[in-house]
Amino acid sequence: MPREQFQNLTEPMYYILISLIEERCGVDIMVSVEELSKGRVNVGPGTLYALLGRFEKEGMIRETEVVGRKRSYIITEKGLEILKDEYERLIMLIKDGKSFLEEFMMIFRNKKWVVFNFLPYEHKSLEDYLEKMALRGWILENIKGYYLKFRKDTPKKLRYSVDVLDSISFMDGKDTDKALEYREYCKEAGWEFVCERNKIQVYCSELDEERIDIHTDEVEKFNTVRKASLKYVLLNLITIICLLLGQYIATIGSYSAHFLANPLGLGTFIFVIIFSLHEIMGLITFLIFNIKGKISINNGKK
Repeated sequence: MPREQFQNLTEPMYYILISLIEERCGVDIMVSVEELSKGRVNVGPGTLYALLGRFEKEGMIRETEVVGRKRSYIITEKGLEILKDEYERLIMLIKDGKSFLEEFMMIFRNKKWVVFNFLPYEHKSLEDYLEKMALRGWILENIKGYYLKFRKDTPKKLRYSVDVLDSISFMDGKDTDKALEYREYCKEAGWEFVCERNKIQVYCSELDEERIDIHTDEVEKFNTVRKASLKYVLLNLITIICLLLGQYIATIGSYSAHFLANPLGLGTFIFVIIFSLHEIMGLITFLIFNIKGKISINNGKK
């Protein structure tokens, strides 16, 4: 094997060997490497001296002329063979990389992730959003935390139903017996299960297909959504209280204001304040939903 020592050439090695296709001395080699690489690769005299010695020892280059202390070299047949092997290896890597990149980009182009934070009482907003996305050719595939995952498809007129199954707990995980049984009921009514997140179940159907609304009793639906939403709101409220209490002890409640000079401490403090304001706004929105829902039910509206 001609490449026992030089299994893979480094960039300086590669450009030095290319430059020695023509006879050159040390200074000319350094200039040639810089020109060939368009200034991207520079070879210092120490590195060049060491590599020339190794190449000559391996029979990859040979000395052609000595004028004073200036030595000139040229690549040998063995060096050309190694250079050719390296070139073919690089071409193969480029082809493999291009193939992988094209495949990856095809997958990436056909997927979309959207941040959409919502609570059960905001189900109608999510339904409207999903239907608009379907008209643009983006079909919901999954929900992960605050992220909606879409896949690219032909534009469709879909009807979505974001349902709340309050009989399952946060700790039950996916595909519980109750959830599977509930989905069978929905399937018989003309709804196809899409995905779930905790208590939230997402279903869809073609707009022109016959189906029965998942909830035909608006009072029962409102009570279910309100009950599930209240659990989320209370959980968020407890989280806010714990965060604010921790920040108060570490910052305002402490005997020093060193946190103001600490970028991490100050950043954490600002983040907690913004997060708390966001969740408080969510609590206010839930209270408005609760009041408006009761008024609508009393007036006999959906």
